Amino acid sequence: MKLKIVKLRKLRKITCLIFLFCFFIFIVAFNRPLIQIGTNAYSEIRRFLDVFNAVRDFYVEDINPKTLIDGAIVGLLNKLDPHSVFIPAAQIEQIDEEYEGAYTGIGIEFILRDKYPVIIAPIPGTPADRLRLRSGDLILKLDDVLTFGLKESEVRSLLHGELGSMIRLTIKRPDFEDPLIVNVIRDRVQIKSIRCAFMVNEGVGYINLGRFSKSTHDE
Repeated sequence: MKLKIVKLRKLRKITCLIFLFCFFIFIVAFNRPLIQIGTNAYSEIRRFLDVFNAVRDFYVEDINPKTLIDGAIVGLLNKLDPHSVFIPAAQIEQIDEEYEGAYTGIGIEFILRDKYPVIIAPIPGTPADRLRLRSGDLILKLDDVLTFGLKESEVRSLLHGELGSMIRLTIKRPDFEDPLIVNVIRDRVQIKSIRCAFMVNEGVGYINLGRFSKSTHDE
C-alpha cells in the first residue's frame, strides 16, 4: 500500500511538471503575458494533458514521456510557419559544425541505406580520402559497434572524436567477397561551402555554393 501511494505521488508530480512545461511553451510561443491567456488556453492545455495521460496509460507499448513532449513541441511549431522548427539537442552539434565549417573526424559524406551507413564520397584531403575509401563502401562496424539500425546522428557521433585518435572501420566493398578492416586516424576536416567555381566567359563567373557557414566569405 505504501509503495502504491509513493507511485501515485510520483505520477502526480510528473503530471504537474509536464503541465507547467507545456504552459510555459504556450506562453513563449504566442508571446502573451500570463494575465492575458484566459480560461480558454487553460482548457486547451488540460485537453492536451488528458490525451498525454491516455497515451501513457493505455498505449500498447511503454512510451518515453520526452518523446511525447518533443512531438507536441514539433506539432506546435508546425502550426506557426515553415521557418519555425524544433531542433533536438542531438542535432545541435551537427548544425554548429556546418556553421563553423570544420570538425574532427575522418571526412566522409554518408547516407543510410537499408539501415546501414553507406559512403557517398570521401571529402578531398581528409583521412578517408588518403586511405582511398570509396563511394558505395558499406560500413558494417565502427570499432566494435555494429552499425545496422543506427540513426544518422549516432553514426556521426561515433565517427567524430578527438584529434589524432583512431577508429577502426569494417567495410563491405562492392565486388569484394570479404570485409575490409581500415584503421583511420581522425583529423581536422574542413567543410567547403564552394563546390566548384569557374569563368563562363570574360564577364561571367559561375560559383556552386553548397551552403553558408562562417568560412564562406573567405572561400
